[in-house]
Amino acid sequence: MEQALDLLGRDRIENWNGKEKTSRAFNAPPDPPWNWQQGEHLHLDEFFVFGEDGEPKSSSEKEALSWWSEVEPILNREWEEEAAARQRWLECRNMMRNELACERFEALVLRKGGDFFKIPVERWLGEMGGEPIRTGVAKFLHSHGYSTFEIEGPVLLERLFLQKEKTEVSKSEAQVAPTINEVRFPYLAFMIVAAREAPFSSKGRTSKKTLEGWIRDNWPDGLGEATETKITNMATFLRRPEDERGGIHRKGPGQ
Repeated sequence: MEQALDLLGRDRIENWNGKEKTSRAFNAPPDPPWNWQQGEHLHLDEFFVFGEDGEPKSSSEKEALSWWSEVEPILNREWEEEAAARQRWLECRNMMRNELACERFEALVLRKGGDFFKIPVERWLGEMGGEPIRTGVAKFLHSHGYSTFEIEGPVLLERLFLQKEKTEVSKSEAQVAPTINEVRFPYLAFMIVAAREAPFSSKGRTSKKTLEGWIRDNWPDGLGEATETKITNMATFLRRPEDERGGIHRKGPGQ
């Protein structure tokens, strides 16, 4: 699963650099070490610095503040990079859970007996996003008929899980483009044009605001006034149902 998340991130998330899987969560930017309220350095004087060997050393206030003025910008930059990498990792986990919930990908548990057990789609659904994405071993109870048994083992995806999806998309694009009677169904004809030409994201969800902007800019004169109700409804019906769900993806403007 960890490899699968990395592949998905490289394919769909901007600025993915491979450091995401080792990123950690920090609640705030770095703080001068003498402001720490707990830890192994409380035996030191009020002010101290860290030497090149990584060990803390007592110092005067002037020396400590001078040292911190040099170190703080570096730590802040590292913190910002770490926080951004962590956010990309969480975004990728949510994206993977969404793909599993919509059954575009399959995750399986390799059991001790050597057989594969497909994780039921129901485990990925729910208001809180369903089953956590585990990069190691999963362990849960599964009911079948009157029996309940334990499933345990590493979580795996097929090596070509992304290529399989792209193949299906290519087959879909190769189908004959639909035609419509523009006189009888003018709104539908315009939506078909939008489905072909609007700037849909190739890496997951397309913002509703993006589609609304394209519809507004390309509104045909023959459809009368471009009211906000018409534009909003068209943008809604041009997106996938799962793009509107809460719980799996974080909520935000236009999502």
